[in-house]
Amino acid sequence: MQETLVTALLALVSAAIGGGIVALVNHLLTGRRERESKRRELIVRYLIETYDAIAAPSFLDPKDEVQAIERAVDRIQLLGDSELLKLTKVFCDDLKSTGQSDTSELMKYVRSQVRRELGLLPASQDFTILRFHELKE
Repeated sequence: MQETLVTALLALVSAAIGGGIVALVNHLLTGRRERESKRRELIVRYLIETYDAIAAPSFLDPKDEVQAIERAVDRIQLLGDSELLKLTKVFCDDLKSTGQSDTSELMKYVRSQVRRELGLLPASQDFTILRFHELKE
């Protein structure tokens, strides 16, 4: 009788310990997954906002355009990878020295990063920017 009680108690304790370990591992993995999901969401949001800020100048009032580009550059400085920082530096240096910059390489890179973060295949086509009005000067 005492052996049965000890066996049952051991089974109960080992099940509780095993269940606790499983719960802890599950909690840690879920937390990691949630952090990774939030990180991806943040990265995609900032990349899309950056893309919009770079592509949108022809639509915006010059004051809004400047603020949008400044915010995009600030976000890149904060969250961008080394290649994006390099392309942004070229963009900023060109703007400072000539007042204009070719944004195609920067936009291509941002587009590729958005697609990568969303798990989409890389775009095999170059892109064209279509506007149905004159660009603001």
